[in-house]
Amino acid sequence: MEFVLQPHLWQTWWCRGSAALLVIALASGVARYTTRKRLQRKLEILEHRNALEKERGRIAKDIHDDLGSSLTRIMMLGERAEEGLARREEVGVHVGKIVSSARHTVQALDEIVWAVNPENDTLEGLVEYLSHYTNELFENSNISCRLEIPVQLPNCALPAEFRHALFLVVKEAFNNILKHAAATQVRVEVGILDSAVHLVIEDNGCGFDPKHLPAGRRGNGLGNMRKRIEVLGGQLTFTNNQGTRINILAPLPNQ
Repeated sequence: MEFVLQPHLWQTWWCRGSAALLVIALASGVARYTTRKRLQRKLEILEHRNALEKERGRIAKDIHDDLGSSLTRIMMLGERAEEGLARREEVGVHVGKIVSSARHTVQALDEIVWAVNPENDTLEGLVEYLSHYTNELFENSNISCRLEIPVQLPNCALPAEFRHALFLVVKEAFNNILKHAAATQVRVEVGILDSAVHLVIEDNGCGFDPKHLPAGRRGNGLGNMRKRIEVLGGQLTFTNNQGTRINILAPLPNQ
């Protein structure tokens, strides 16, 4: 009697071939996944290094521009004071300039330290420093300053470059008010609007027309303010109505 015994499922050629193909595909998928994760990790490391290099470059530039120029000025004024020891009236003028330059240097150093300190990478850290800077700046002036800040601020992280850019814009606005506005009151409002930092700086000064500024005021300050906010993906607008109102809206970085 002759009979044929059919092979089991796992003994058929097509099952063995499918298993081999499955193993090959699985090995290929694991290899691709591992390679992709490795490349992604390398890319993250490179991006992190690039961010650190940019931050180091910015710090070096700030130190060179602010501290370097101030210390050079102090050195030159000291040399002039030394040369004018025989003329006491000139020494007093030079010493006053030295004290002013030293005060500016201390302020610049404080700004750099605040900008690079990771403990300040929050919205609360930005608001606290702006409040402290505003109070100190207008304390010995004829301008009264009003700060409007929410009682509770959302807990959101802000990168150092974001905080520093916003601070420089506010600083430039305050300098313009002190030099050109002839104002007696300043109002500063800070808050969150539509997932963006909202800043309002308003004074009761003489106002200005950007298209018809006097020759002495045609600097790059207004353009630099706009560029800094545009780099953050935000917008800055000026309004003149019995003074100047600066409206700043900077989207919060991805949390």
